[in-house]
Amino acid sequence: MRTIHVLLGVLLAGSAWATPENARKFKAEGDGLVQRGKSEEAIASYQSAIKEDPEWMAAYDALAASLFAGGRFDEVVKKLKPIVDKHAADYANGWYSLGYAYRKLSKFAESADAYEHYLKLKPDDAEAFYGLGRAQLGLDKKDDAVGNFNKYIALEKRPSEQRWVEKARAEIKALGGKGAKASPAPSKEEPGSPGERTTTARAAQLADQADAEAKKGNWEVAYGLYGKARAIDSSSTRAYDGLGEAGAHAKKHKELVPLFRNAIADNPGYASGYYYLALALSESGKKPEALEAMKRFAALQPSNPDGQWQLGMLYKDSGNAAEASKAFKKYLEVENRPGADHAATRKQAAELAK
Repeated sequence: MRTIHVLLGVLLAGSAWATPENARKFKAEGDGLVQRGKSEEAIASYQSAIKEDPEWMAAYDALAASLFAGGRFDEVVKKLKPIVDKHAADYANGWYSLGYAYRKLSKFAESADAYEHYLKLKPDDAEAFYGLGRAQLGLDKKDDAVGNFNKYIALEKRPSEQRWVEKARAEIKALGGKGAKASPAPSKEEPGSPGERTTTARAAQLADQADAEAKKGNWEVAYGLYGKARAIDSSSTRAYDGLGEAGAHAKKHKELVPLFRNAIADNPGYASGYYYLALALSESGKKPEALEAMKRFAALQPSNPDGQWQLGMLYKDSGNAAEASKAFKKYLEVENRPGADHAATRKQAAELAK
C-alpha cells in the first residue's frame, strides 16, 4: 500500500511526545500545503510551529525546505543560524542547510565552516564533501577542494551517482590535481549535482533509490535507504511510507511500532501511519491495538480496499463476526483493481462477508 500521504495525532497511550499540540497542528498544516505544491504558503505555518516550540528541529528543517524552494537563502540563514548555534553539537541537518545557503549567497568561508561542522557529525556523507569542495573553490583553495572531491569519490558508491563521480574526476583533472599551480575559476555547477541538493532533494533522491531496490525485492536494502531519507528529512511521508512497506516485508515489526506511533503523534492526519502501525502491531501480537489503529485508518480512508480488508481480518481475529462482515462487504464495494490477486481476494471476501 503505497498511495497514501501525510500526518497524525496521538493514537495510543504510552507514546509520550514533548512537542506541544499547537506546534504539531501548525507543522501538519504546513506539510499539507507543501504536498499541494504551496511551499510559499507553508512558510507561515512552519513559523507558527516554531513559535509554539522554538526547539523543534523538524519544524526548522521543514521551514528551510520551503524557503529553499523559493530561493530565499538569506532567510534560511537568518532563521537557522540561532538554533544551529544553540545546538551545534547535534543539529546536523541545520549545519548542512547553512552550508548550502551560504554557498548560494557566495559566502564561501561561512559555507565551508558549516559543511565542516556537519562533517564532524556525519563524517561518511559523500555529498557534504562535494559541497565543501565547491565552497573551497569559491575561496580559491584549490588543493583543499581537490582533496574533498577525492573524499567524495572514495565514499560515493551508489550506482545512480556514478555519473557525478565521473564529473568530480573530470573537475579534479581540470584543476590540475593537487599541488598544481593553475587555479581556474570553478566551473558552473549543474542542476541536480551533489552540491546543488537541499535536504529535501537529498531525501527524495534516497527515496528514489529505495524505490528501485524495493521493485527488485531487495527489502533490507530499501529499508535502510528509506531510513536514511527519513533521517535527512523527517517530514518526508514518502520515506515513512517506504519504511512501512519495506519494513513489513523485511519483518521489522518491532522497530516500526515506535516509529509510527511517533509519526502519527507528530502529524495528525497521516492516514498511512495508522495503517503501517496497525500492521506492525498485528505482527507483534498486539491484535487489539492493531484493530484500533486500523479503525482509525479506515475512518480516514474509507474507500481504501487494503484498509477494509485488513480491518475485516482483524475483526475476524477478535471474534466480532458482524463487524468483520461489514468490513468485507465494504471491501467488495471499493475493490476495483485489476489482476488475478485482487480477483482471488474478492472471492475470499465474498465468502467471509456472508
